[in-house]
Amino acid sequence: MQNSPQRLEKFLSRQARKRHLAHVWAAVAGLCPGMTILDIGSGPGLLAATYAALTGPTGTVYAVEPILAPAEPARNLVHLAQDATSPITLPVPPDIAFLTDILHHAKHPEAILAAVHATAPKKILVADYDAAQSGLIGAKPHRRLPRETAKTLIENAGFILIAEHDAPDEHYALLAIRKT
Repeated sequence: MQNSPQRLEKFLSRQARKRHLAHVWAAVAGLCPGMTILDIGSGPGLLAATYAALTGPTGTVYAVEPILAPAEPARNLVHLAQDATSPITLPVPPDIAFLTDILHHAKHPEAILAAVHATAPKKILVADYDAAQSGLIGAKPHRRLPRETAKTLIENAGFILIAEHDAPDEHYALLAIRKT
């Protein structure tokens, strides 16, 4: 599938409307300078660019998206054009993997979480639209990943849930650590 200008504009517009959430996810995850981040389903990379700015010149953000290259390149932002269900090879294990607004799109979310687990992140942050909310913002409720389903997927993938948050714009955020 090729990137059309209309498709890119759609992705940019959608991410621009929710770019403020990158700061929410960063705060929940404890993001700090120097960290290595894996951003799954980064789209055009507006949130990934925010993470790159927050991790500073000593940090690195790996943005995984099958087609789209980051719209805002940064020296510490690396685009990996691949499917998130495939093994992801990084030079070092990430400190954290972000899976934000991606699992509700996936036919096989367990495969994405298995691929992420294989990269050996210390933590993961799963944030998605809350199926218990009205659906006025983002995905319609019937297309959302229920929070309890997300928790089960996270635990089945080899992570332990350590924090759960209600978040802006009809989201929830789940923070988990890798089982030892």
